[in-house]
This record gives sequence, structure tokens and C-alpha cells, in this order.
Amino acid sequence: MDDENSVLCGYVLDASTGDALVNANVQESYHIDPDQYYWNSTYTDENGFYLLHTPAADYTLYFETQDYFDEHTQEQPIGENSIAWTNISMIPIPPSTVTFKGYVTDSVSEVPLPDAYVQIIWHDTSGHYWSNTTTTNGTGYYSLDAIPGETYVYCSLEEYYSFNSPQYETQNGSLLWVNISLVPMPTASVYLTGYIADRQTYDPIPLASISVSCQTENGSWYNSTYTNEIGFYLIGAIPGRVRIHVYASQYTSFSDYVSLADNETLWFNITLDYRPTNTSAITGYITDNVTYAAIRGAFIRCDWKDTLGHFYSTYTFTSPQGRFTLPVPKGSLQLEITAFGYGSVMLPWFDQNADTTRWENVTLTPEITMKITKPTSGVYINNTRIPIISWFFKAFRPLVIGPLDITANITASSLGCARIEFYIDGLHVGTAIEPPYIYHWASQGIRIHSIRVIAYDNAGPCTIKEFTVRKIR
Repeated sequence: MDDENSVLCGYVLDASTGDALVNANVQESYHIDPDQYYWNSTYTDENGFYLLHTPAADYTLYFETQDYFDEHTQEQPIGENSIAWTNISMIPIPPSTVTFKGYVTDSVSEVPLPDAYVQIIWHDTSGHYWSNTTTTNGTGYYSLDAIPGETYVYCSLEEYYSFNSPQYETQNGSLLWVNISLVPMPTASVYLTGYIADRQTYDPIPLASISVSCQTENGSWYNSTYTNEIGFYLIGAIPGRVRIHVYASQYTSFSDYVSLADNETLWFNITLDYRPTNTSAITGYITDNVTYAAIRGAFIRCDWKDTLGHFYSTYTFTSPQGRFTLPVPKGSLQLEITAFGYGSVMLPWFDQNADTTRWENVTLTPEITMKITKPTSGVYINNTRIPIISWFFKAFRPLVIGPLDITANITASSLGCARIEFYIDGLHVGTAIEPPYIYHWASQGIRIHSIRVIAYDNAGPCTIKEFTVRKIR
């Protein structure tokens, strides 16, 4: 990805000996917006050192190597042009000195069940996991080696409810017999049927995946199927409250619960929203068009449409530096940018090509607006505008003789005015926090002065007015 200008690095070591772990796999998962994740990966060198380039993002590191427990970090941020060190000590997996044995049988007929899947799952209080798997032989027998500690047994077989044992605390050299009786699942006696279609175009969606599941006293019951070329499906279920889940590539998924009576066939038509694949990106900076400062937390929404009638929106927010990066699909796009205290900006529709990055730098205008009501053009003597004389000076900067009340008026502000600051020749001379917004200028001196007035709304954005006056006395 572009702008991978930051670095993640560190050492991967054996927790027992401190030796470097060579060729350990290090992976980074990072995201800039909540819904789009990216991956980087590398391997440690002969010193156990790794280095990954990354953009500014929230990231998690994953570490794995043979004969050691996997490790990972908590998600954390990294800024632009930064370096983050993470050293990891990996714990060796102890020898497998524990044995689990047993038979898997049908709970009703008590006949042995060959080819049943059996898994030993071990874990510790630090979040490490380890497992070992096998299948039963022709007599339903299994044998699995394990490591000492907290362990349980899982078993599954098609058309049977799965089995989870209680937790066993095993010791070095232990031998445990765990015989398992699997309960047969009931035969489907009710049916769900219908069509899966595109919500915008009403076209059928072929090869959509449909699954139904429900909870029984013996565990979870499950069945699945796919739609045919005209989007039709028919799936068996059991009576009761059943959850239906639908998934199709490039479409939103669907989940809901339906209640089915014994021997019932229920028609259930479902429409899905089309979701194009993000193959490109839009990036840029959002800034204040008055102060040119970065706008943090600005909301950027991207709308996409095609000629078939599909419509899709995605969004992100700017970083503290005002930067945003938004993964987008190719096609016709439009951006809308808004921020608290600013007016929104809607860019015209444009065409985005695949596998490209487009730059869009946008300035936002503060919603607060201001007018300087005093002085205007003309001549002021002791704070009073002289109309007859001012007519001759209307094309020139104001001429001020004596003291003057510099007066500002807020003409629009949806969030209210927090304060108005007054500057003369670059120096802050006063602040007004409520109307009338006035600074009484009583200093003397014959010269041209620059006046700057800044109005802030309650969200932080501001508007600025600048002008010059000639002052006599």
C-alpha cells in the first residue's frame, strides 16, 4: 500500500534461553478504517530481527514458528514517519507426555463409529493454545498424545451432534481413557424454500450459500445448501425456531430467525444488497480554508453506482494530521466531506480506475461568518463616522482620529460564537465573549495599522477578517 513510511521492528527470542529464533514468521494486520484490513509479513533474520514497513494505522503483530506457542500483541496505533519496537519472547511447546485413548460409539445403537474426528485442545492462563487431532479407526478407537495441563476433548461426525468433554487437568506421563457416545441428529422433517435476488435489480443470485441452524438439548443442528442458476433454494430443517443465514460473494449477508411447525414448508424470499470489490483507494488531506490547519475527525463518505442500478456507500474519518485513506471500488464515485463546525463539500462524480490511488485534497469552510460593522470606509472622529467627509474617502481605507470601537457582528453560526479575538499589528489586544463584540481602541499614534479579527465557534473552527486603517492621534 502507498505511504508505508513507518517501521515496525524488534527481536524474536526463545523465552527460556534468550537465543534468537531464526525464520520466525511475523505478520502485521492493520486497518485505517474500521471495515478494511490489510496484511504485511516477513521472517526474522539470523539474529532474530524483523522489520516491516507500514502506513500510519492501528496494527496488531502475530508471531509463529515451529515448536513454539504463537504470540500476538494488542492492537495499537502508529503515526506517520514513526518507528515502533516490539521484542517478543516465545515459549517452547513442552514434550507430549500425556495420552488420551478411547472409543467413539453411537449413543442409541452403541455400534462403533469409524472416521469420527477427535481433537485434543490444550490451553493455559496466558492465552496459549495447542491441539492434536486424529480420526477413529474401523472399531471406533482413537489414541492421541497431548502435553500436560488443562485439556479437553472434542469429537464430531457428520449426522451426529458434536461432543465437548469437561476440562481435564493432566500431569506428566498421564494416560486417560475418554469414551465418547455421539447422539444422532434428527432427520429433516420441515423445509425452507424461496428465491435469493439482487435488491436493486431483482436479478437472481446463483450459488448463494444458505445455512439453517438451531439449538437443541443435545447441541447445534445444522444444514446447508446453495441456490441454483435461477436463485432458487430448498433446504431441510427440523421443527422449532431456526436461524437462516445467506451469503453470496460481493453481496451483504442476511441472517434472521423463523419458526417452523412439524411437516411445514415455508416460502422465504430474500434480497441482498450488492457490494463491489475495493480494488483502489482515495487519499488526501482535509484542511481549514481560513487557517489552513488540518481538520481531525472529518467524515468522508464515498458513494458508488453502476449502470445496472447498484448503489453502495463507504466512509472513513481523517487522522489527527487531517489525512484519510479510503479503499474504494472502480467505477463512478462521488465524495462528500463534512466536519463538526464546517460546511459540507460535495465533489462531482468521477471515474475511478482499478488498482489506482487518487488524491483529493479538500478545504472546508467554517460555518461561522462575520461582518466588521465598524470601521467601514470613511472618516471617524472620536468614535463617530462623519458622513459628509466620509463621502470623499469612501474609496480609501478608514481614517481614524481619536479612540474607536472596533465592532464585529456574527452573521451566521449554527454552533454559536465562543469568542472574538482582536489583533492590532499582530498583537492580541482583546477578546469579546458575548455581543456586542467590541474592542475599544484608545491608543495613539500617527501611522497605518493592520487589524485582524478572529471569530471562533463552539466547535473550534474560526473565520478571520483583516483590514487596515490610518490612525491620527
